[in-house]
Amino acid sequence: MRNPEPQLHRTAATGLALLILAAAGYVGSASGVPTVRSPLPLATTLPIFWFWMGVHEAGALRWVTEYAIPVVVGPLLLLAWHPRLLDGADEVPRRSSVGLILISIFMAADLAFGWQYGVEYQGKPYTLALVLLNAVAMGLSWVLLWVARKRRTFWSTLVSHAFVAGWLVWIAFPWLGELP
Repeated sequence: MRNPEPQLHRTAATGLALLILAAAGYVGSASGVPTVRSPLPLATTLPIFWFWMGVHEAGALRWVTEYAIPVVVGPLLLLAWHPRLLDGADEVPRRSSVGLILISIFMAADLAFGWQYGVEYQGKPYTLALVLLNAVAMGLSWVLLWVARKRRTFWSTLVSHAFVAGWLVWIAFPWLGELP
């Protein structure tokens, strides 16, 4: 009989990663206004706006925009991007490198073009802090992806993909500019 312990550890690690992503998504959107800790990232803010446009009259559904959507987006991103992590996959799909290239390009462009609006509406310390946080997150994402491709272990693959998903729901593509 095969030892179930390693699979149990992988399942627990994946579950923990999903919980961390849920927390990161909540923290990224919790303040309701852009702050360094909670910069209203695009990955959670866009679904919140879409939902709110459809039901803005229903005040009883406010909990969906404040809690449910931010908490669900990160885990869904991870599982949709690499569903085989649930089976303990150790490979890094080619789409992960392509995706990180695109995220990096768009992130740099977003921060460059949004700099002026960020400084004007949120202030220079906020904008500079988010540029630095995103630069560090981008660099770490590349290092973790490189390690995952070299080592080909479940753990390195999970950490790499979970980190990118966490970056997307916490600080990537932050709100820079006037609030509606």
